[in-house]
Amino acid sequence: MEAIETLQELEKLFSETMLCEFADNETAPGNRLIVEHLRQKNYTNKQIATLRSVIFMDARRNGW
Repeated sequence: MEAIETLQELEKLFSETMLCEFADNETAPGNRLIVEHLRQKNYTNKQIATLRSVIFMDARRNGW
């Protein structure tokens, strides 16, 4: 449940383009902002990678 809430929060804070780039390209310019936000919420590298995968799958399903 926490992951769903985090995804909803990220959607409110960051643009769809920024989130898709975060999921698709580890070196995208806005990634640092997203990762810093997740680190403040005590997310581990593994949890961040999982969120990145979920966003990537959702973006592909929605035609990004």
